[in-house]
Amino acid sequence: MKEKLMKAVQFWLEQNEATQEKLADRAKVSQATVSRAATGNWNKLTPKLKALCRFFDIEVVERDPRNCDQLMKVIGEMWDGTTAGEESLVRLLRSIQAYRL
Repeated sequence: MKEKLMKAVQFWLEQNEATQEKLADRAKVSQATVSRAATGNWNKLTPKLKALCRFFDIEVVERDPRNCDQLMKVIGEMWDGTTAGEESLVRLLRSIQAYRL
């Protein structure tokens, strides 16, 4: 989805010979949101990015991680059932999030 949104923003800007501010006004989002979308500089799909996706008719598919069987299976296999193990897994996942592209 990130790649689709980046391409849509860049294409729209080029085709309309427009600024990010003009697109932001049309899509009813901030220029900062358009900038993040254009560069792919985001990790979480915020409500403003969802609005920009809707502007471009890009389908937004959201999944509840609790319904991801593979993810839950791996976490279950890795977790030893202790509070310390839980805290270690949380720290590990958060550190991965910090380095995601």
